[in-house]
Amino acid sequence: MSAYSKVWQFALVLLAYVVLGCGNPTFGQLAEENTPTSEEENIEEKNLEIDAVRPSLELGRFDLRELRFRSNVTAKILFSLHLALPHEAEDKSLEKIKRWQHRLRDQVIIAVRKTEIKDLLEPDLSILRRNIMLRINRLLKVSLVEEVLITEFAFTTH
Repeated sequence: MSAYSKVWQFALVLLAYVVLGCGNPTFGQLAEENTPTSEEENIEEKNLEIDAVRPSLELGRFDLRELRFRSNVTAKILFSLHLALPHEAEDKSLEKIKRWQHRLRDQVIIAVRKTEIKDLLEPDLSILRRNIMLRINRLLKVSLVEEVLITEFAFTTH
């Protein structure tokens, strides 16, 4: 083996130590600090379990057509809507919501019709979702709906 190849071997080994951090005396300490403790793992598992059983209510598909007089535009709005409820929701509240499904749908329609066209063009529809949530919680007289989920949204104008 020549001196030239020994230099290259030494350079490669040195590079490996630097890149992998094996030559760093605190490498093992950092690895120990970043490993989660059993308490943290338990908390994460509980959070995953809670997220998995979150109650929700499907209000169905909405197909709205309306004339917007201000802009002289006919709007067609299609979407499906789900309400996410808290984990602590009582069975009585869930029964009430299921019985009031038509009232809830009416509040959704009112909220959509009161929404400006520029708000319907937002990518996340945050203003529309917030207005729907506020109207439904006002109807229920309890802040029971935590989140409004809109899927299959389509908005067209003529």
